Amino acid sequence: LRWEGQDVAVLEASSIWKPNKVLEAKEVYGTAELEHPTVHALIAEQGQFYVGGKLHGLASPKFKYIVQTPSEVRATLPAGKQVVAFQNR
Repeated sequence: LRWEGQDVAVLEASSIWKPNKVLEAKEVYGTAELEHPTVHALIAEQGQFYVGGKLHGLASPKFKYIVQTPSEVRATLPAGKQVVAFQNR
């Protein structure tokens, strides 16, 4: 797998299947309407097949913005307090 020309991982594909994306959209997002931006991306923009298997990391991708590893984020959190985190892609 490549990110902006850099090899970052190797996927050892062990399964390849064609998903029912309409069913997936209904079960995950509660709708299959293409007006929903993520449903549109799922159905109209993503590939026709899904691939599963072992992923072997080679290097962390170089991003144009600051990123932190999970352990680096944990080090910044208050000790002994519960924390809720959210990631939007």
